Amino acid sequence: MENALRHHISISFDRDPAKYKSLSEKLEAILAAHHEDWRTLAQQLQQLIDDATAAASNASVHHGLDPRTEGPLFGVLRMRLGSAEHDTELAELAVEIVAQIKRDGAVQGYWTTPSLRRLRGARSFSV
Repeated sequence: MENALRHHISISFDRDPAKYKSLSEKLEAILAAHHEDWRTLAQQLQQLIDDATAAASNASVHHGLDPRTEGPLFGVLRMRLGSAEHDTELAELAVEIVAQIKRDGAVQGYWTTPSLRRLRGARSFSV
């Protein structure tokens, strides 16, 4: 169970760093506290597995954030601030940041630039 949890946390960390950092810290605390009591250790690890497989954090869902983009950013902002006191403002900020990244990341006319058209003509297949 421990190795499965560690693997899940490591492969999922980039999706939501704040959530999986917290889970990693909880895993280490459980292992340190219950290393002698196998039954309690198994129960605690199962509870942590249930938490790890939850779709999104309650706070980000509560604020209606997209769990794939805005939710993880919200989690990082909240982790940096260290409290839930400003969740509404942090949720709004996460939405604004994601929207700005989407605007800045959208290159207008990329597929119609002259150099790309020449490249397409040189190939026997289309892009």
